[in-house]
Amino acid sequence: MNSVATEKYQITMTISKVAQAFGTLLLVAVMSQYMLTIYSFSDKPQYRFLPRHITKKTIRGQTYHVHEVDPMSPSLREKYQHRRVLSVSHSGAKLRPQKEMLDYHRGRWRPEARPHEPLVAPLGGTGRGLTCNTCALVSNSGQLLGGSRGSDIDAADCVFRLNAAPTAGFERDVGERTTARVVSHKSLTSLYLNSTSVLGGSSEPPEVFVHGPQYAFGNARTAKLLRNLGEKFGRVEFYRFTQTAEARADEEFERQTQKPRSKSGVELSTGWYALTLMMDTCQHIQVYGMIPHNYCRLYPDSQVPYQYWSPGGVGECAMYEYHEDPGSQGQRLITERRIFRAWADKHNITFNQPAWV
Repeated sequence: MNSVATEKYQITMTISKVAQAFGTLLLVAVMSQYMLTIYSFSDKPQYRFLPRHITKKTIRGQTYHVHEVDPMSPSLREKYQHRRVLSVSHSGAKLRPQKEMLDYHRGRWRPEARPHEPLVAPLGGTGRGLTCNTCALVSNSGQLLGGSRGSDIDAADCVFRLNAAPTAGFERDVGERTTARVVSHKSLTSLYLNSTSVLGGSSEPPEVFVHGPQYAFGNARTAKLLRNLGEKFGRVEFYRFTQTAEARADEEFERQTQKPRSKSGVELSTGWYALTLMMDTCQHIQVYGMIPHNYCRLYPDSQVPYQYWSPGGVGECAMYEYHEDPGSQGQRLITERRIFRAWADKHNITFNQPAWV
């Protein structure tokens, strides 16, 4: 009997301790809820975001009347207002390109031509411009290799080259003179890295024409690259294609293809902008190394490289076919070649190596 009684006593004590612990937990929960309710409905100030500069402050005067005062002194407020206006004027330039960038990629942004605005505008300097009778446009294609057309290219009044294409080591095939370079805003980094050999060391400093959507020139990186290039090469004149040039390009692409360029996600190539500038500047245009639209269909086994200075690089036809795919949202290079053919007779353009007009 004693062992049974002892066992019952232990069970009773265990149940009692469990009940006591449960009661304690319940009491703590009730008290916590009570305190939270009291705090929520009390008059204590709640944490909240306050304006950076408090414009009004409530105080109690000597006669116990409550009124508002300006916590800033007049001189401090004048400085604050000036800084605020300055901040808005500077941030507006950043916000505008960001909106244009979104509209551009969503197919909502269309540049508008402005009356009497030229195709290009100087980015500082005098903007001396070009005056040419005969012009040569040198493409980046491997078609140029082995052609020995360098002397023909250099004989033109003005020689146009694309992006950061080099001449050193390839003079026999591509020439050595450079009057102008047409550069995409995406290729400015490459131009900067190779600027010493591409822009320097010439008695005839080239003029550089940069193309890109409107928002690109509000980008801090683009502005910094252009500023550094301008400081490094003081004799080189830099220009940008204006909104009028962009509008004309959109209109021409839509007229030739019956499709709006912005909504189809098409980016026009640097060759397009170079020819556009040359048609406005030159009387006779010779293009070297640019293939026709049907070249890859006629020569499906062609191993010609896309860039003449990268003989082991990607093939030209592979690049053209990739960009012509609507899913790539890139440059429709084959479509552009069809358009260039339509321009040839009207603007006295001849294509060499291969010859196709």
